[in-house]
Amino acid sequence: MEIPRLIRCAFRRNDAGKIGARAHCVDSAAGGGPDGPDGLLVSQSELLRRIRSAAGGTQAEFDRLYLPVLNNYARHVQGLSAAREGTRRSAGGMLRLGMQVAFHALQASGGVIFSGRETAERRRVVEPRWRYATFIAGLCVETCRPLGESGIPAVIAKILSADGEQYLREGGDLVVPVMLDAIAGSAGRGAEFALHRIVEDVRRRVSGQGEGAALAPLLIDAMRRLLRNGTWKVGERKARLWHGEDGLYLVWKTASNEIGDLLDRDRIQGLPRDANALRDILARAGAIEPNPRGGFLWTIRPPNAANALVAVKIKDPGLLFGGAGPQPLPHVIGQAWDPEPLAGDR
Repeated sequence: MEIPRLIRCAFRRNDAGKIGARAHCVDSAAGGGPDGPDGLLVSQSELLRRIRSAAGGTQAEFDRLYLPVLNNYARHVQGLSAAREGTRRSAGGMLRLGMQVAFHALQASGGVIFSGRETAERRRVVEPRWRYATFIAGLCVETCRPLGESGIPAVIAKILSADGEQYLREGGDLVVPVMLDAIAGSAGRGAEFALHRIVEDVRRRVSGQGEGAALAPLLIDAMRRLLRNGTWKVGERKARLWHGEDGLYLVWKTASNEIGDLLDRDRIQGLPRDANALRDILARAGAIEPNPRGGFLWTIRPPNAANALVAVKIKDPGLLFGGAGPQPLPHVIGQAWDPEPLAGDR
């Protein structure tokens, strides 16, 4: 897998030995602006540098095993905050939280022997795989734990690269199951307990956040898929999404039902299905924008619509559209806020 030049710039040093300026890398990089997954990774260049140092090994190994996973994770949580208040409330806060837990877990794993009963030759093969599993568990624990044991593998499959999975399996039959158990919060004995203990200790020290923001990436992923597969249309009759001069709005009642139906088909557990609860998860993650009164429902009147509709306002259209989305309509869509339930809410 070729690593985007944008991410490589995070490791480039200037003459003073500092990390190179982000602005020098963003404009010419392919596949990600400053607010895309690659750009968010570059915004965490100091954490990237620390993870690179803790990982050891060669740059080629790091490019093959660590950077694809970090890029997949950034894509999974793209632009989401990890809290409504505090240092992680900005876009990318969830990415930073995952990287912080991953770094400290990887660092702590360096002082642990996971395969003490193996021969010295075998330990040289196995120990780096256990450390890599600890890194993955730390990276994903905040996002995945609320899903429970049955929901975790599907998300890990999106984040762990094929090379990364093969690398872990070369460590033996236990590494992947133990990693998944640690993410879920299940403890065992021996190596299982060591990995679990590291992740739990680091999580308590670093995290301290609620579960709502960690569930938001699953909702955002479902929303993107509904847009990609054509279930959601933009700016046409019976559209779920309306992109106007004043922002991007999602007609919420039916959209929330469609999100829940898709997650049911995925057999994702741990997520509520109530429209208000789903809206609150997105709000805590900073994915939707509050109205002037502090609530998160807006009344919209799209062009030529017979009725006003109840919607949520997506804070950053890039969360759903990725790169270049459709041009906004030359209309102001939002009309009011804190609406009563409307008959025209589709």
